Amino acid sequence: MTRKAVAVRYAKALVQLGATDQERAALGRELETVLEAMRLCPELRGALESPAFDPESRKRVAGELAARLSLSRLVRNTLAFLIDRGRMSQFPEIVEVYRALADEAAGRVRAQVHTAAPLSEERLQGLQAALARATGREVQMSAETVPALLGGLVVQIGDTVYDGSLRSQLLALGERLRRAGL
Repeated sequence: MTRKAVAVRYAKALVQLGATDQERAALGRELETVLEAMRLCPELRGALESPAFDPESRKRVAGELAARLSLSRLVRNTLAFLIDRGRMSQFPEIVEVYRALADEAAGRVRAQVHTAAPLSEERLQGLQAALARATGREVQMSAETVPALLGGLVVQIGDTVYDGSLRSQLLALGERLRRAGL
């Protein structure tokens, strides 16, 4: 079974355990908290993932982490289960797939917006409303300034990218001019 298929299997099970959108959101926050702790502390990640440590030692580390972060019994059990199955190294993929499945269950999409210059709060809200109308779903949006775009914006929703940047328009114009022999 591929890493992606394994991540989908575990993430689907976790989504099904959350009966409501609120429960799935709370579970998602806890999973993200564990993931962030693993990103910030490579030693922690190694202690949870490395086969150099026996599973019981890794479960003790996970239990200590769960206690310090006040994690739910479900997340504690999930970590122990992943350690027992030798799947802790796939935790980041599981969280990523969980996020997407929980969003889908809630009728929500995530949009990443890259702009050449920062947008005002009013413009961000307008863009978010326009994306919600276009997708027919609630949109959770994150915005980032990327000066290399020169102008305009690039919006990514899932695997779809809408590129309205000046940079891409100039590149396309240059390509058309080259084809025309100018």
